[in-house]
Amino acid sequence: LGRLVDAYRRIRNTARFMLGNLADLHRTDLLPADALLPLDRYALDVAARLHQRIQQAYTEYEFHKVYHSLHNYCATDLSGVYLDGLKDRLYASAPDSRERRSAQTALYHLTCLLARDMAPVLSFTAEEIYLALPNDLRDAAPTVFALPAPDVTPFLLEDGVRDDWNVLLAVRGAVTRAIEPLRRDSVVGHSLDTSVTLYVADELRERLEGLHTDLRAFFIVSQLHLAPLAEAPADAVQDAEVAGLAVGVAKAAGEKCERCWIYSTELGSDPAHPTLCPRCAKVMAELPEA
Repeated sequence: LGRLVDAYRRIRNTARFMLGNLADLHRTDLLPADALLPLDRYALDVAARLHQRIQQAYTEYEFHKVYHSLHNYCATDLSGVYLDGLKDRLYASAPDSRERRSAQTALYHLTCLLARDMAPVLSFTAEEIYLALPNDLRDAAPTVFALPAPDVTPFLLEDGVRDDWNVLLAVRGAVTRAIEPLRRDSVVGHSLDTSVTLYVADELRERLEGLHTDLRAFFIVSQLHLAPLAEAPADAVQDAEVAGLAVGVAKAAGEKCERCWIYSTELGSDPAHPTLCPRCAKVMAELPEA
C-alpha cells in the first residue's frame, strides 16, 4: 500500500506541476505543433506514443500495463527528463516569449492526454485535473469523461528523428554520470555549477546538432561545448554506453546569476541589474512596472 501511495503521489504531483504553469495561458497563446521548439515536439511525441499504448492496453483489459506505463512516464520521461529541464524556460524566460509559450503549449497538451489516460482508473484525480484547467483551455465538455478521443498523429515524429533523440538521452545519461563524482566529492553542488565539454565523433556531432535544440539547457549545465573526439584529454570520462563520446567536466566559469542560477562571465553587464546575467537583465528590463 505504501508503494502505491508513493506512485499515486508521483502522478498527482506531476499533474500539479504542469497545471501550476498554465495559470496565465489562454487558448490564443497556444502555438501550432510545427511552431514548437524541438524539445517540446519530442515531449509530445513521447506522450502521443504513450497514449496509443495505454488505449491499446485498455482495449485488451491489461490494466497493469496502464498503471506501469503511467507511473514510469511521470517518474522518468516527464519528471526526470522533460520537466526538470523545462524549469529554466518556464521561470526565467520572458512571460510572452516563444520559449515559454512553446513550453506551456506542450504542457497543456501533455496535461490533457494524461487526464484522458488516467480517467478510467484514477477517475476523481482525472476530473480534478480537467476542472483545474484555466476556463478557456477546457473544451466544451463538462467532464473529462465526455471528451472526444484526441488525434495524436500531428504530435508524432519521424522514426529517424526519434532515434536521434534517444541518442541525445543516452548522452545526457553519460553527462550525469560524469558529473556525479564531482557532486559526491562536494566539488560542485548542482549540475548548474558545471561547465561540460562533449568530445564527440563526427557522426555523433551531426546527430546532436541536427536536433536544433539547446544542449546546454537539456543537460542542465551552465556552459556546454562541443569538440572533436581526438582532442579529448586523458582525464575525460569515456562512457561505455555511448560510442564516440568522452565527457569533460569542470567548475563553471563566471558567477551565478541570482535569478536563473546559471553561471555567466557577463554578470552585471547591465548596470541596472548588477547581479543578473544578460538574458535575465533583458527580461527584467522588459517587464512592465508594478
